[in-house]
Amino acid sequence: MDAVGLDAQDSRPVRQFSGGMKRRLNVACGFVHRPALLLLDEPTVGVDPQSRRHILDRIGQWANEGTAILFSTHYLEEAEALCSRLAVVDHGRILVEGDLPDLRRQVGERDFIELQGRFPDPELFQALTAWPGLELLNRTDHRLTLAVAEGGKRLPNLFQLVEKFGGEVHHTGLRQPSLETLFIQLTGRALRS
Repeated sequence: MDAVGLDAQDSRPVRQFSGGMKRRLNVACGFVHRPALLLLDEPTVGVDPQSRRHILDRIGQWANEGTAILFSTHYLEEAEALCSRLAVVDHGRILVEGDLPDLRRQVGERDFIELQGRFPDPELFQALTAWPGLELLNRTDHRLTLAVAEGGKRLPNLFQLVEKFGGEVHHTGLRQPSLETLFIQLTGRALRS
């Protein structure tokens, strides 16, 4: 009860617990015998934000202590934050599996790079367009938005190219596709019945 923040409730009947309290108790019951493997099927469904955070923190702690946890969820931000290995399952079939960078590579998703600064030479835009694997999504004299595979590795070369054409980079932003973006790309946008 203490592990899931219910120690003050140990004399109350469970039927009087809130939904979040019941969920925390449910998770605790799965771990009470300290299993080597813990199977959790959507442990945070229908709980308040505080209970959700507490459950996720506790699951992370148990995983760090060596418990193998199989965690299924429709809340992909939870899986992205908590899981070291992921599998995208659609209609009972595993589409891809691995860590998040592996999934990004398997799906072929690109990183988004935003450069802010000064880009005076129009020939820079032509050079960027000709760069293999890079797509120039948006451009102004002060901002470039690009899509490129493994953007973090390509930044030094990108900076050199900008400098070659007399430009300056004042700010850089790198955004990688989320697990949700990958899931939608793999499974489609159509609603499920």
